[in-house]
Amino acid sequence: MLDLILDSPTILDGTGAPGFVTDIGVVGNRIALIANLSDREARMRLACKGLIVAPGFIDPSGRTDAWLAQPRGENKLLQGVTTEIGRVPFRGPHWDDVDGLFRALESARPCAHLACIVESGDAALVRNARDQGALDLTLRDIDRDAPFIQAVASEIERVPMSQSHHIPSFVPERARSRLIVHDALAAIDRAREHGLDLHVDVAPYRATWRRLLDLIPGASRGTRDTLLAHLDEVDTVAALALALRLRYDDHWKEITISGVGDERLSAACGMTIEDFASARRHSPALAMLTLLREAHGNVDAFDFAVDEDDVATVLSADFACVATHAPVMSLRSDDWSLPHPRAFGAFPRFFNRFVRQRRVLSIEEAVRRVTSSPAAWFGLRERGRIAPHWYADMVIFDESAFADRATYRQPRAHPDGIAWVIVDGEVVVRDGMHSGARPGRILRHGIC
Repeated sequence: MLDLILDSPTILDGTGAPGFVTDIGVVGNRIALIANLSDREARMRLACKGLIVAPGFIDPSGRTDAWLAQPRGENKLLQGVTTEIGRVPFRGPHWDDVDGLFRALESARPCAHLACIVESGDAALVRNARDQGALDLTLRDIDRDAPFIQAVASEIERVPMSQSHHIPSFVPERARSRLIVHDALAAIDRAREHGLDLHVDVAPYRATWRRLLDLIPGASRGTRDTLLAHLDEVDTVAALALALRLRYDDHWKEITISGVGDERLSAACGMTIEDFASARRHSPALAMLTLLREAHGNVDAFDFAVDEDDVATVLSADFACVATHAPVMSLRSDDWSLPHPRAFGAFPRFFNRFVRQRRVLSIEEAVRRVTSSPAAWFGLRERGRIAPHWYADMVIFDESAFADRATYRQPRAHPDGIAWVIVDGEVVVRDGMHSGARPGRILRHGIC
């Protein structure tokens, strides 16, 4: 007897091939049969006629340690993500090394599969992390203070020939020319032709999500704390205000305060810097610096700095995939902050906006980009495809209804159109609701 049968779905197997209709039989955590199973018995049978079944989506840019506090992973599972690859420091508050983190995650019993990439400038620590199961590739953010083309070229120069390298958030901000993104993609193409294993991701949104402090020009990671310590000095504030005016004076309405670390300032959430400045009767630059000082730098912001056409161009590249760039979080919160809607809707927005509406990719190719492509890039064995004996991680959705509902004003909303999500052969989402099952595994390099 089979454990589960998916009855008559349209199968998009993750390879980019055209869909076909037949049944899928699951035994344990593996796909056992792909054939007409109308005469076979199963403990559970899901009626999938008219729906698409695809491999579970892979989010390549999360935060693995966040699953310790949120093992249900609602915002990821409810949009079809069955595997998350996250960045973590080598040591954290609850672990002394990667093996310790993995043991803690196994105890937490996450709902999805988790793999990690270690962030460290210490080569010995990185080697140790990989020996303990961290993925064997490098990942670095582009330097946003440098011109985009220059930053991409610099990143390519740093990539070792022997190692896979992933660049997150690969899209220019406030680009003065549409040619910039094409030139950057051409640079990646040339590097790949010369043997470099490079790939990129992008969140399918116009707004970035980062600390407001990061928007100060020239505020590198080594100088931000120093800048913050001097925000009560007249000369420092005057110099920073001038730099901010030169960079953003036509863009203050495009920067929205999304979170503050002080409840007394919670009224600022949802306001643009322009609106906040008007309320404070300051110039926008001075208002931004004042808010940073009052909140001790703990301010997050949405910056609508990305051209959607540039996002579409990046998504058209064969080496690009989709990411949430967000940690796991609950649909319910008493917090006054606003998370980015990509945390709850990146994958359905990709299919709704860029596949169904803008037709950047076919549905078959879109599925490949969020399944077998990242699985291959990140070395996830027997995942990312629907094939006999491969792991039974699948998402079943209505193509015509699959769409994001999360907005910048109301981000904590699950998408429409997902019927079921299956992780390791178990149903974890049913009719858009979390089932409570927590079958996720820790995917260690070399054995995942």
